[in-house]
Formats: sequence, C-alpha cells, structure tokens
Amino acid sequence: MNRLLLPFVLLIVPLIAASPVARAQWSGVTPDMWKEISAQRALFDDPNDCQARIAALPSQGKTIEPGADIGDALAANAAVFLKPGRYDLADGQNLVVPAGKKLIGIGEVVIYGGDQIVVQSNAALVNVTIDGARLNGVNFYDRTKRSGSSGALVYRFKAIRTGYNDPAGTGAGGIRVTEKASYNCVVSSSASMTWNTLGAPNANGGNSDGVNNSFGAHHNTFIDVHAFNNGDDGFDMWEGGQSYWYFCDAHDNGKVPGKVNEGDGNGIKLGTGRVAHKFYKTTANDNRTGGFNLNANTVQPVLSRSSAAGNPLGDFMNGTVAP
Repeated sequence: MNRLLLPFVLLIVPLIAASPVARAQWSGVTPDMWKEISAQRALFDDPNDCQARIAALPSQGKTIEPGADIGDALAANAAVFLKPGRYDLADGQNLVVPAGKKLIGIGEVVIYGGDQIVVQSNAALVNVTIDGARLNGVNFYDRTKRSGSSGALVYRFKAIRTGYNDPAGTGAGGIRVTEKASYNCVVSSSASMTWNTLGAPNANGGNSDGVNNSFGAHHNTFIDVHAFNNGDDGFDMWEGGQSYWYFCDAHDNGKVPGKVNEGDGNGIKLGTGRVAHKFYKTTANDNRTGGFNLNANTVQPVLSRSSAAGNPLGDFMNGTVAP
C-alpha cells in the first residue's frame, strides 16, 4: 500500500487492444512470441536478451534428489539439477543460489517453507515452485555486493502463498526485484496469494505484492509473467527505475482466497519518479480496485497493444488513458 496518488491528469498514450493473455501461472514463450519480443526490444531499447540467457543454460551438472542438501550441492558445483519431488526448508532458512551458479528443476520440483530463495548476480533459478515461504518467493539480492543482483535469470518459476501462513508477518513478496537490482530477466513465472497479517497501517495484505521492480531496481525485463490473487498489487514499481514487460498479466489482485483483504488491489502500479515503464501485450483485468495505476509517477507508461478491463475504480487511473 504505497503512499500517494497524483491528481488526475488527462494524457493520451497510444494503445491498441490486445487479445487477452491466457490466465495461466505461466503459459510459455513460443518461437513466434520470441520474434515479437525481439522486434519490440529494439523499439523499447531493452538491453536484456533473455532468450539468449535461456539458450545458454547448462544441460549437465550435479543431480540430487529430495532429502539432499541443496546448499551444499551448489557450493561444490556450477550447476545443480533437482530430481522431481518435495524439498523442505527449515523455518528461518534462506536457499541461496550463489553468483554464477545454476539451480534447475527436472520435472515437478516443489520447495516448501523457509524464508525465501535468494538469487545472486549472474545466477539462474529454473523450473522450481516455492510454496509457503515466509518473506519472499525469490529475492534478487547479492549479499557480497550488499545490493540487488544483476544479470540473473529466473525462468519457469512459481511463488505460491508467500507469507500466507505466517500470523506475525508484516510483508511478503512473490518475485522481489528491489535494492537496485538491474539487468535481470524473469521469464515464464508467476506469483500468487502473497499475504501479510500485521504491519499497520498496511496490515491484512497491504504489504504483499506479487512482483516488484522497486526501490532503485532498474533495466529489468519481465516476459510471460503473471500475478494474481495477491494481497496488495500484482506488479508494483514503487521507487523503481526503468522496466520492460512483454506478454504479462496482472489479474484478480487484492482478492486473496481465505483472507479479508485490505491491500490496494491494483493490477499494475507505476510507482514514483519520472519513469516511462514499457509494456507490450500486457493486461490488467478484474483487480479489486484499479488496472494500470499511474500512482505517484509523473511520466506516462508506454503501452503497446496492452489493455485493461473489469477494474472497478478505473482501468487506466490518474492519466493513463486508453483511446
């Protein structure tokens, strides 16, 4: 729940209606979609070639199975592959993917509990679900730099119920790209059912976004990323720098099953500052309050073939207007 709204200013942003993005946790990027993204990257001046990062992922490494210590395996190997199954984290435990290392799931891999997965610079986290983490699903943070990570890849990742089961939680995030994290890629990933019970004045979901590009994070790329049923906003760019979004969808935020929700409930909140965030074929539908919310940003976003519908307080709020 972030602090400030601008007075309504009527500014027209070129916008073309798009076909609704499939409401999946992530739907996958087809070859035709990659062609569109490549063309749009040039128009957006987006520096991140996420397709190349995916193509460069290793096919061999250390393979472990449920019950093994993931941290120990990552310490000793450049790439670790997780066999299908359930991997448990202890209360208060972070699972750190160190700088340059790759953690890749094979089949259905679910990590339960703990505090969060931390992805450091130039690392990769692939084909993993985390369920019921206390703080964040994944946090782009490099503890060696004491700042957000850079050059990392999160691909085919799901964060579910972050903070949901913590009665003392004051804030939680699904995919947290903050603290000056830069030049990262998030592809075919989703965040849902984030929650914080405490944390007045933003209790009852008000400090729990699905996906953040916030607090100095800049030049990060999000492709086929979906945020739904989160406590606060789907995508939040509070105090964030430039970001790029392709084939993304934020729907039904501010509607957390089993909770009485008091979070903002916007689909896409555009934060503060003078940043023209850029969106291609991105939708914000059926959120509890607004769709695209300019919030305290003084610059209109670039919306290309993007759309919003079914948001009771406005599909394009505070000047973000469709023709």
